[in-house]
Amino acid sequence: MRGFSLAFLALALLPFGGSAQTNEPIDLGLILAEQSRPSFTLIGAGARAAGMGGAFTALADDASAASFNPAGLALLIAPEISVVGASRSHEEDYTEFYSLHVEQGVVGSYDDTSTSFNAEDLNFAAFTLPFPVRDRNFCVQFSYHRQIDFTVDTERELAERNLAGEATAILRQTIHQGGDIHTFSLATAYQLSQRLSLGVSLSRWIGDWRFSSASRATREGASETAFYGYDQENALRGWNWSSGALLRYRYLNLGFVYRFPFDSDYTFSEQLTSSLTPGFTEPAVELPLHFPRSWTFGLAVKPTDTWHITADFARYYWSEMEVRKTPPDGESINFFDLEASSQTSTPNVGHLRLGTELTLFAGRTPVALRAGYLREEQPLHFFALPREDTVVRGVTLGVGAKVGPFAIDLAYQRTESNNTVLQLLDPRNLVDIEFVAIGSKHTREQRVFIGVLYQFPTETMRRALHFLFVGPLSEDAAHDS
Repeated sequence: MRGFSLAFLALALLPFGGSAQTNEPIDLGLILAEQSRPSFTLIGAGARAAGMGGAFTALADDASAASFNPAGLALLIAPEISVVGASRSHEEDYTEFYSLHVEQGVVGSYDDTSTSFNAEDLNFAAFTLPFPVRDRNFCVQFSYHRQIDFTVDTERELAERNLAGEATAILRQTIHQGGDIHTFSLATAYQLSQRLSLGVSLSRWIGDWRFSSASRATREGASETAFYGYDQENALRGWNWSSGALLRYRYLNLGFVYRFPFDSDYTFSEQLTSSLTPGFTEPAVELPLHFPRSWTFGLAVKPTDTWHITADFARYYWSEMEVRKTPPDGESINFFDLEASSQTSTPNVGHLRLGTELTLFAGRTPVALRAGYLREEQPLHFFALPREDTVVRGVTLGVGAKVGPFAIDLAYQRTESNNTVLQLLDPRNLVDIEFVAIGSKHTREQRVFIGVLYQFPTETMRRALHFLFVGPLSEDAAHDS
């Protein structure tokens, strides 16, 4: 679910156009935070699923199942532990930027520039324990999932030019953001019949991250460099339920998962340092943030036992994501466009994911080849710009092999998107927004996932659990088993 900056939601508390000199939680620094928001996506974990474009809701038959469809856990028959790591390479090109004055119109332009950074993290880890209940499979799993990676580390240097093309200033901007939102989940699933399984998961959302931005301008003829620095500490806590169903036939699987809406506690504090306006430090502010419902429907076609074709369609109700206010503060405000909830234009978006998996054999070793495609509509939109659809498109490849009790999966994902963005590049803009930079942003991201799974021998695990919770297993009992 790849990273976004919740710092931007604090802008909902203030009217646009305020000045940093008001010594309040400033909207300008938060607009800067908006610049660091990459794609807004919440998706399950796992290298195998990533290689199939994330289309895994109707298959969901490995340890990462709970992050896609908890009902799939009922298909697991052996205790197992799994770990997934991920790395990503993020690149952004900013082109055709111009400076727009609120009264005078276009007053200049900016050089093209690019930024990039790399990041690595633990994506997923889980322990899964299946056991029979009334002759049907029942499974329990405890997992960790890094839902949103906030890592951003960019630096830009570009020339600001007047309408005659003459350089009027050299602008430098750095943005550093670190931390994440992760979940600890307890999931269970039960095989009601040979065809139907049901599952449910309870997740604790924990987020801690810091955003820092520094903007500098060296103007022609000026003896000093203008500076504007903004820092923000953030924390988020909440609980979330998800439920899923999986229906299996000989040549077709159908899967469905529903993620319930939930309210979270979001807290932030901020600090300003600048050569243009008095600095300040604001104490922590706590806001209620409502996460909306969402659902995913998936199907898996199985032409043969070794070939699967999968498709997922997800619906996210981002029009319902809001900062919930209580009287006399007024109506709740949508997280994305900062309009009153009853007047929001934020769309409810869809994600389409397609995948395939073909299993071959190298001797007795099964080797799976995977490929996928994804199309994700994004709700991100800066409210001062005309609305346009932002779509992230990507392709994926993957391979996996099982050797004895070990399974190793590797996946590669490449995504791209284009959209018009607003950027605050000049420190003067941050003190008094009279003109801003508007242009095109082209984003490219590459991700690599590697997953390792180990299946414990059932008898070994039974002995271990008996020892931990009951006591040493007697020789007679061991013999009878």
